[in-house]
Amino acid sequence: MSIKKLFLISTFFIFTGLYVQDAIAQESSEPRLEEVVVTAQKKEQGLSEVPISIQVLSSERITDMGVSSWEEIAQYVPGLTVAKGVQEQSIYMRGVGSGTNKGFEQSVTQFVDGMSVTRSQQYTVPLLDLERIEVLKGTQGVLFGKNTIAGVINTVSKSPVIGGDLDAFISHEFVPDWSSRKTSMATNIPLNDNFAMRIALSSTTSDGWVDNAYTFKQEPSSSHEAIRATFLYELDNMEVNLKLFKSESDRTGQHSQITHWGLSAPPPLIIAAGRTVAVAAFSIANAAFPQIVQNVGKDFTTTNFMNIYGNQNPNGGTNDADNTILNIKTSVSDHDLSWTSTMSEYDFTEGADADMSPLDFLAVSGNEQYESTTHELVITSPSSDTFEYIAGFFIEETEYSFQNEAFLNGDLGNAPVTNAVLRGALGIGGTLWNAFSRGALPANVLSSHHLHDLETSSQSVFAEGTWYLNDQLSLTAGVRWSDEEKELMDSQFLASDITGGNTAEAGTLNPVVRNILFGVLGRDTYEFPLQKMSEDHVTPSIKVNYEYSDTTRLYLSWAEGYKSGGFDASDNVKRVNYTTPDSSNKFTSEEATTTEIGIKFDLPDQNLRANVAAFSTEYLDMQVSAFVGASFVVSNAGASTIEGIEGDFEWSPLDGLYVGGAFTYLDFTFDQFIGGCTAAQDIAYRAANNTTVNTPRGPQVIYGTCSQDLKGQTGVNAPEMSSSLYAKYVINTRNGFNVVLGADVNKIDEYFTQNDLDPFNLSPDTTKVNLRVGLEADDEKWSLVVFGRNVTNEVGQSFGVDLPLISGSHVGYLQPGREIGMRYRVNF
Repeated sequence: MSIKKLFLISTFFIFTGLYVQDAIAQESSEPRLEEVVVTAQKKEQGLSEVPISIQVLSSERITDMGVSSWEEIAQYVPGLTVAKGVQEQSIYMRGVGSGTNKGFEQSVTQFVDGMSVTRSQQYTVPLLDLERIEVLKGTQGVLFGKNTIAGVINTVSKSPVIGGDLDAFISHEFVPDWSSRKTSMATNIPLNDNFAMRIALSSTTSDGWVDNAYTFKQEPSSSHEAIRATFLYELDNMEVNLKLFKSESDRTGQHSQITHWGLSAPPPLIIAAGRTVAVAAFSIANAAFPQIVQNVGKDFTTTNFMNIYGNQNPNGGTNDADNTILNIKTSVSDHDLSWTSTMSEYDFTEGADADMSPLDFLAVSGNEQYESTTHELVITSPSSDTFEYIAGFFIEETEYSFQNEAFLNGDLGNAPVTNAVLRGALGIGGTLWNAFSRGALPANVLSSHHLHDLETSSQSVFAEGTWYLNDQLSLTAGVRWSDEEKELMDSQFLASDITGGNTAEAGTLNPVVRNILFGVLGRDTYEFPLQKMSEDHVTPSIKVNYEYSDTTRLYLSWAEGYKSGGFDASDNVKRVNYTTPDSSNKFTSEEATTTEIGIKFDLPDQNLRANVAAFSTEYLDMQVSAFVGASFVVSNAGASTIEGIEGDFEWSPLDGLYVGGAFTYLDFTFDQFIGGCTAAQDIAYRAANNTTVNTPRGPQVIYGTCSQDLKGQTGVNAPEMSSSLYAKYVINTRNGFNVVLGADVNKIDEYFTQNDLDPFNLSPDTTKVNLRVGLEADDEKWSLVVFGRNVTNEVGQSFGVDLPLISGSHVGYLQPGREIGMRYRVNF
């Protein structure tokens, strides 16, 4: 979509909106929609006053939806995707996200009560006792800083209320099919005229929604517990708010399925491409597990191999998180001052059956630790008819480290046909590695151990001023300067069970071990010295706000933003030699320029709120990741352009009736991007482009690197259209209770889940319908709801990838299917 076309469309909907506003202005009734106050611009404002595209989910709406995770929230926010992959979460806004690589910070930063959330594992923390969620779409580089290139999620939890009586609630939800239970409770405790506290807890357990055709269990079984204690102290012109949060999450199994089973080319071509393992594994799997062919679309992951070595994590994961947030507000000379200090840490462990098949061949295990400390001061000038400003500074220190391990099992789980197939295919028995080395390495398990330790220090200052040119027109301009430094210690060791054990401390330089691990997984051994990088950025923005009437505003905004550069944290890091990293292991910062034009209505007499915006964003050096067999490596994608239109509305046409919704139309195009190949393309290219060379490790076959020009193509997690509509009708029976009817329709077009644009990794169109019917007391003391979520049972694919072992087969991570359950709530 060209800028001219975007301008014409924007002009059309603006004038259409003004006509509609004038046409309904004569209608009048008692207001039924509550005012929405947000802090999207670091200060309290009415939703219609904020000159950006923003969707708000209130506490009541979150309760109606029954959501407790970010994957569930994203279903109701068009343009937002939160998806769980093999070991990472993927967070995308308007088709822009960080992809799967531990070296990436997020393109969408979440702020929880002022605490920045930049790592994907922090999105696994349960949602607890929220006041509202503000989803700010588009570049937010001035007020929120780095890594907000695609948007910001501003999450506000509930705080205590000083004065009044003690109150509390308890809520419980049950879904029989999955044995899913969600319990939450909170209490407000006013201790005196100046001090109050609030305690909130939640607990969630589930057997999972995916049937494992090999273990005959539902997966992934999970449990999540969280607690938050909030203390509020008010004295004179000072307010002190302290929030202490702790959560524990545990998951067993995977929500994956085999979506396609087969080889990407005839076996001779695959062998010529150096993928002999794929042919052997495919033959063994077909002979040992014939049920795969009859059960494509089922999960076949196993946990047997994960228990062989004590240093492996089981198939699943745990995440223990702790957060402390201190906010102090006061005023000096009519200026509002807000100081926020936060401390955040988590300890994450995960194991996965990475070959995704019944074969016990490839397992990965990871241990990840993160600590972050931030401080921010925000100064807000007093209200004025001529000029207002907001300014501040931000400081952040983080430490991030992990140990990633991969284990290759040479007997493939003692499959009964292993030796027969190996003898037939390779002329030798024993383990797979004994066969490949022609008897030189009678090992069973080979392993790689990647140690990564990253420290980041960043600081920034920002200021934004608003000039009121007249009663209707205002101009807002802002700028932020940011500086960041990163230091990395990175090493990888290889091992086997006959050359010293499968631990990093017992690493080996055995050439046969190295040749196999490099040939199968692309892993090599190295120990790099301290690596450093630094960068600084200036990100400006300009907004023009025109108050057409008391109920209608027009705005035009332009903003620049960036996402930090960094180091490739995949297990396939390239090296020049043992102590020298390849220059390609660093990726540069990503930059974006967003132009947006919009119109906002807030008509309380007509009980209607609506917002529509058109946007165009140009990205340079977009950071992307590509799957290379058993890991994700990074690069910068050159240039891309993303344009679209989005909007949302809330309307109460009758007493008790509330309808609303949101939509995003997206046109994502790579202007310059040489991306990775599909499995079939890679095999054909490697078979045609290989040569034998002599190396210090002996003769080796060197294969070419396949790539494809994706100019003009779309990106991942970029559906053309996504929308969410809801309706709620409250019927007063005049018998002491109300009947509540509710419905949601969430629709999303098909979208790719991998940058190679392989159609096997395509998530289909889905239209998910949620229905609710309930009873609630007139005095709001209790409520009982029976619900059906995704009653149409349409299942999308949150993540898709080629099977690491069998070239041509594919696995996808499933979104939940139909849920039928019940929820009750009691207020005290």
